[in-house]
Amino acid sequence: MRAYVGDELFSYSSGAPTTIFEFNVSDLSSPSFLTSFTNGVGAISHNHICRNGRLYVANYASGMRVFDLSSRSEMGYFDTYPDGDGTKNWNGAWGTYVFPASGLVVVSDQNPGLFIL
Repeated sequence: MRAYVGDELFSYSSGAPTTIFEFNVSDLSSPSFLTSFTNGVGAISHNHICRNGRLYVANYASGMRVFDLSSRSEMGYFDTYPDGDGTKNWNGAWGTYVFPASGLVVVSDQNPGLFIL
């Protein structure tokens, strides 16, 4: 089993681009770091949702990002905060949720509001 952790304070304080950390949590008494990956965007990632081999990420000022977990590469995005410049600030996408039955993706944004995709 895998867990994905965002970089809220790491990228904000270090100046690094969006970084997602992957852990093996098959044994909860001994989780282990596996790898990290990035899309090169300067925004902050958090609130990850895994569905069907994809990782949906709220990426604050650069909207929602979608990663293919087999390659750990970004496969798409939806910019919920087009007035922003995609840099490290606390504006933009706050959360994502994927509804398995319908396939709808919901993104909440602190500024313009709720998006149903």
